[in-house]
Amino acid sequence: MGYLHGMLGNPGVYAVLEELAATGHRVVAPSLPGFTGSSEPEGLRTLHDWVVATSEVVDLAGLAGAPLVASGVGAMLALELAAVRPEAFGSIAAFA
Repeated sequence: MGYLHGMLGNPGVYAVLEELAATGHRVVAPSLPGFTGSSEPEGLRTLHDWVVATSEVVDLAGLAGAPLVASGVGAMLALELAAVRPEAFGSIAAFA
């Protein structure tokens, strides 16, 4: 199962990740470009650029086809990605 964070990045979501892991899932929570744990984004100027970057993160993290929980900006990007690449996720739970 994957988790894509909101605007604050991953540091504030440990309780959510622990709850997901407690359900028996292996949880992967990559950092989006420019957020805590990643390098500064280069060339990410449009929504299309961000969706392509998110697609690359999903593939590199081994999340393609897995269920996803996403918050805030991560939810927006996941839903945009699913619109152009439906096989990216098995299912999505998105929240603000």
